[in-house]
Amino acid sequence: MGAQDAIRGFEYQFLWTLEYGLSALFVDDPASTAIQVEDVLTTRLRVDQDIVDFGVRRGDRIMTVAQIKSGGATSAFTASNFLSIAVRLPTHSAEHYLVVTNRSAGDNLSELLILMRIEGSDLRERVLALAGRWKVATELAAQEPEFWQRLVRMEVVLDPRDIEQVRVDVQERVRAARHRVAPSTVGWDAAGLLTGYLVWEVMGKAAGPAVAELPMSALLRILGTSVDSLTALIRERDWAIPVTPAPRTPACQGELSPLVQSNPGLMQGEIRID
Repeated sequence: MGAQDAIRGFEYQFLWTLEYGLSALFVDDPASTAIQVEDVLTTRLRVDQDIVDFGVRRGDRIMTVAQIKSGGATSAFTASNFLSIAVRLPTHSAEHYLVVTNRSAGDNLSELLILMRIEGSDLRERVLALAGRWKVATELAAQEPEFWQRLVRMEVVLDPRDIEQVRVDVQERVRAARHRVAPSTVGWDAAGLLTGYLVWEVMGKAAGPAVAELPMSALLRILGTSVDSLTALIRERDWAIPVTPAPRTPACQGELSPLVQSNPGLMQGEIRID
């Protein structure tokens, strides 16, 4: 994987985190209290913290833990890929387990998902038969009954959108949420600017030294921020470095480069950073 693919993968993860959190707050679970990023609070000793990309908390209950798997346009997400995540994600105690990927469905994935939805007590035997000699089969065979109970609460989302469409969809969700929070003051304004700020907030939480979460109360407060206040807030961030032109030296005053001399219109131009 190249550097650009890795960066796009993280952007996809952070956009999905924000999108899911907004959906929980305004549609699916208005009582949720925080979005947890890259980690979830737990008192359990035997949990795999590295597998969680985000979680949603309601009070002291973890409602959702999620793993995001992005890939290129031709990459596939197989049953083996899913089961390798499945043996790790349910080490956390949650109401809902979510696996999201923008890859296409690969070998045996549809068959596995159907098996997981069939009622009966032989889920373990059915899944082990499908896994056969896959590397993950040994780990599956060692799982205790609690794992198999949690496996049926796992959801796989095959997201057909490319990263550009995800950006558009999240921005529109932010726009709608912003209008809902403060229709008389901010309305539909600054959705793009605010989306960028919120994605940075998620990234900042992920990179933090401690267990990180974005409280829903803070999310609501940010959504209601005026355009002027938001612009000032962004200027205060350490990554918002003001750039001013260097002073002209006496030696170069009055001198024009051959390019400018041959193209006087360049003197009328303006350089802007939007």
